[in-house]
Amino acid sequence: MMQINDDQKDFLTKCYTKGSLNSFLLKAQAEYSAYRKPYSLLVIDIDEFKTFNDKYGHMFGDDVLKYFSSSLRLNLDDQNCSIIRFGGDEFVVIFSGMDSKETFHLAVQLENNVKNRRFLFKGREYKVTFSGGIASCPHDGSDPEEMLEMADKAMYYSKKRGKGKITQFSSMGFESRKRSIIMALLAAIVIGAIATAHYVFKIDLNFLRDRIISVQKSVSSPSAKIYLRSGHTVEGAIVREDDNGIVLKFKMDVGEGTVSLKKSDIIFVDRK
Repeated sequence: MMQINDDQKDFLTKCYTKGSLNSFLLKAQAEYSAYRKPYSLLVIDIDEFKTFNDKYGHMFGDDVLKYFSSSLRLNLDDQNCSIIRFGGDEFVVIFSGMDSKETFHLAVQLENNVKNRRFLFKGREYKVTFSGGIASCPHDGSDPEEMLEMADKAMYYSKKRGKGKITQFSSMGFESRKRSIIMALLAAIVIGAIATAHYVFKIDLNFLRDRIISVQKSVSSPSAKIYLRSGHTVEGAIVREDDNGIVLKFKMDVGEGTVSLKKSDIIFVDRK
């Protein structure tokens, strides 16, 4: 590891200060240029740190930072890396000779260890988590400043996904595509359910489409057959009935749908 004087370490966390970050980045970049030695950046942000400060005070926040930085050193000191306090509750770890996948595994291990390590303040235990983002050279790029920006974007992406997560910058596109595929599949299931209701139960979708309340896996036995003014019929279990209409559960391929029917749409209810 590059030798830097202890006066370039943060007094509170015992990590290197932001002012030393550029030196570490230049060293890592020089090693890549000369020996094609890869390196990775892990940007870390403690989840809900501002809430900690606002709710419990700055002394509590300082203790969180001491606890968290000691967790970083405890888990990473035997790795070829440099830990920098970037500012506030944000840290940057530079892993020399490691690609994105190796760094990801270490970061996940760190996340799990932090979750399982007790943080006590005035005799009370608190849960601390962090969000992280990873960018690697040469996979994601070779410009240190751009890589730092990539890792930062990946970290914020982790926070948007629910916090307490680690994201590789290179996988962000895949995660977005995966969410799109899942949403498309869910849409296809709903459309398929509506189509099944239309062809199997001859439901008039022109007015039922906007009235379907939910779709569930359980199926109720039919208890009524409702004749509609559109000429269609639908069979199902009456959930609720009042002066305004009927809420009916009916069988579908994917389970059970719930629909609201107006009295004005109903000609006759054949109760079984």
